[in-house]
Amino acid sequence: MKSENNQKLNNIKHVPFLVAFLDSRGKKKYRLVNTSLVAFLNNRGYALYNGQVIRINENIAVIVEPKEVFQAITTYIKKYGNKSQYEAFSRQGEISLMKNKAVLLMLNRCTYKKLSSTKSKAYILFKNGVLKLRKEKKPKLISYCKINGFVWKENIIQRDYEKVFFKKAVFYKFTKKVSDNKQQHFTIVSAIGYLLHSYKNPRLPICVIFNDMNLRDEGYSQGGTGKGLIIDAISRFKNTVIINGKATDFRNDKFVFGIITHKTEIFVIDDPRKNFALEDIFSVLTSPITPVKRFKQLPPIPYCESPKFAATTNFTLKGSTASSKRRRYDVFLKNHYSDKFTPFDDFGHIFFDDWTKKEWQLFDNFMIYCLQKYLNNGFAKKDDRLLSLKMLKNEAGIDFIELMNSKYSELNLRYYKADLRDDLIQINNSRYGFLINHKSMLKRWIELYAELIKTHVKNGRESKGTYFEFQLD
Repeated sequence: MKSENNQKLNNIKHVPFLVAFLDSRGKKKYRLVNTSLVAFLNNRGYALYNGQVIRINENIAVIVEPKEVFQAITTYIKKYGNKSQYEAFSRQGEISLMKNKAVLLMLNRCTYKKLSSTKSKAYILFKNGVLKLRKEKKPKLISYCKINGFVWKENIIQRDYEKVFFKKAVFYKFTKKVSDNKQQHFTIVSAIGYLLHSYKNPRLPICVIFNDMNLRDEGYSQGGTGKGLIIDAISRFKNTVIINGKATDFRNDKFVFGIITHKTEIFVIDDPRKNFALEDIFSVLTSPITPVKRFKQLPPIPYCESPKFAATTNFTLKGSTASSKRRRYDVFLKNHYSDKFTPFDDFGHIFFDDWTKKEWQLFDNFMIYCLQKYLNNGFAKKDDRLLSLKMLKNEAGIDFIELMNSKYSELNLRYYKADLRDDLIQINNSRYGFLINHKSMLKRWIELYAELIKTHVKNGRESKGTYFEFQLD
């Protein structure tokens, strides 16, 4: 009889994971059925993704905490249930969801794939839809419910897309002013486009390095040239983490990348230390990332989902080996701006903060142009001579370059290393005196100079000592 009464009770409209029954005194009670609650949550888009609970609604995903799941269910019960069901779930649900989290661990694993870009296809997430870009094709705006994959809500730009002609954008004008010529402007455009493109080519693990064109002493603080503005612009499109390079030891600090999550799209090293070398981040440039936090093991992030890397610097980052050259794309900004003449002085307003809706649309369309240009053409061909010059200046100093230019640069002439060393010491003993005991360093500088003047070095020895000679390839 009691079983029949319970069956009648459960035919009454109720929330599906709370089962009604009569207790020993004939009073109606409710029991939480965990398996039914799991099915209820699965049907409403909840799932496990890399050890975290997410909810996907119309292809937009958010990470949810147990407390948020509990609150969502109590809200549902308030709307569709009764007071007794609400009280029963408040007691029992807190244990299943908040304390031992049994229900959450029983959720289905997320099998729905994240929306992914390809080598010739990219997506930009706007508030009013997903803008699909393809190589040599016109952009197309798609509704979120029609895309083939999910996206993170945090990565959606909180602006509507509207097509406008971008050449009146102040940010476009700014990029022209920090470019020395059309080709150099294309390097800026392609670098921005690369960072906006979510696709990571395993054969092209690149760190984009924004530097000043100025050949002043390496490491001199040259604020206000525009490097930070470019990073700020990219962060308006991409989930960006910026780390203080001067306060970070990339060689020895295993927690450096602990701030990276599956939603991180760009990782920026701002003003790294002078002893920083590109080799220090080779592992994260080329492989999956396993973020490490204190007392917490985080799930690895596959290479295809890991962030792209960029750096801003006032000196030329070390890394002249063949491996380093393949992994760096240096963008040099013309020193049009400085701490004495800023973009605010030029344009009369603070970028981003003082923009109108129209200016944002112009900006968005210029950034879309950068991405489309990169999809169509890839990276702009760069003139590596400036990089070679700045790298040599970083290591050997301007005195070495000027001395080589004036006295030791003729083709097919033999020059003696001892003479070069003595001349350098005479110019600046405190700077070059160490060369007496470090002959290999002078040899390296000569080789770097040969790269600069596009020759190769012939080394030899005769009675007067070791010599070098520049020859054409």
